[in-house]
Amino acid sequence: MQFTVSDSSKGVYLTLEAVPEKFHGEVGYRIFFPNKTHCFISSKYGTWRVLDDHPVNPELLEAIGAALEEQL
Repeated sequence: MQFTVSDSSKGVYLTLEAVPEKFHGEVGYRIFFPNKTHCFISSKYGTWRVLDDHPVNPELLEAIGAALEEQL
């Protein structure tokens, strides 16, 4: 699914793609960024976390999680 979030740290909007995935036993989403990088995120106890090595600004991660929750 595609969705748009605000990256307030850079003052821009990003159109991202989320693909459901299972990663090391965790169910979540592979998030693809416009520059072709990606990360895997999962929600546990209401908190979204990045589970691979891709660093994501915590504010952007919150925005991505909120957008995903709206879509579901």
